[in-house]
Amino acid sequence: MTVSWTDADGCDHIDSAAACVVATPAEATAKIVIAMNDWRRHYLTRVRNGHVVVANIALGSRPSQATTYIQVPRSSHPFLTGILFDHHKAPDRAPADKGLLTVALLDSWSEDHRDDHDDDVAATVLAAVDEVVPGLVGQTEFTRVSRWRQEFNTVGCYRDLGRFRALCESDHRVQLAGDSQCMQNIEYATTTGLRAADRLLATGLFQTRCR
Repeated sequence: MTVSWTDADGCDHIDSAAACVVATPAEATAKIVIAMNDWRRHYLTRVRNGHVVVANIALGSRPSQATTYIQVPRSSHPFLTGILFDHHKAPDRAPADKGLLTVALLDSWSEDHRDDHDDDVAATVLAAVDEVVPGLVGQTEFTRVSRWRQEFNTVGCYRDLGRFRALCESDHRVQLAGDSQCMQNIEYATTTGLRAADRLLATGLFQTRCR
């Protein structure tokens, strides 16, 4: 197969390859991989790519909650979706006598407030957390606000993901990987790349040589 691409300097390239793994956002994948049936292409166009705002809250004392994650329904708060207690997730995330929270926010809220000043976002998030779990952020020492882009599987995507993966099994030379193939986090996305490599190896197109 041949792969045509343009580098950052605007130079065009044509490379030859026995196979490839396409690990791009879903919308780009639908355009890059032309040998794809309409159902799979439509599936990829349903995956959204949007902005994410996440707040980390450092606490001066360890909160009493023993849970690792609190999911917040919209009936309880309009844009706060979850509170992760990082000091329970991994023991080295915070000193033994302190706490660390990661607060997840609704993607549409993140889109609307992506350009807000960090201090404004932090103040809004702290007030939201205090509304959902009163007293939790009373010992806040500092906050950190992070922003990035992330893919979101819309309603029905997870239902159809099994069928999408099954149809991709028949691709011998082009395999897909990335956030659109799984839940959106680094571990799962990495796993889709490993699985794509395993599928290519299973085709017999490549031989492993030992020295």
